[in-house]
Amino acid sequence: MEQPSRLDRYKSLTIDFIIIFEITILLMHSPSYMIKFVAILIPLVYFLILHTLLSRSIGDIVFKLKIVDQQGNKIGFRLALKRFLGVLKFSIFALLLTNLLFLFYFLSSRRFKDIPQVLDYEEESQTYLAKTG
Repeated sequence: MEQPSRLDRYKSLTIDFIIIFEITILLMHSPSYMIKFVAILIPLVYFLILHTLLSRSIGDIVFKLKIVDQQGNKIGFRLALKRFLGVLKFSIFALLLTNLLFLFYFLSSRRFKDIPQVLDYEEESQTYLAKTG
């Protein structure tokens, strides 16, 4: 199982973030409070549905990445939820610290291949991103 580059991971997440952001903005403009509440859940729904059904998000499809379990098989709902919760747990810390560190490190080094793996939610969730093409 070939590991994707960190650059592919960041590019994939950027595409997913843009899609989620656009959907959320569209829903937040609704006059209905129920739809605004649903907009908060868009990341959960987006990743759970796509990871359960396709084992990949739209960003993963673009960069030919796939989320698999330890045996290289497609993940189901349970592992997709476990992966999302692992990502969410680490994202809170990542938003506050690692994104700033990443930006500083990237701007000072100008090389993606040297970016350190600060947090590893894949080991905890027992799901992995693999290069498919």
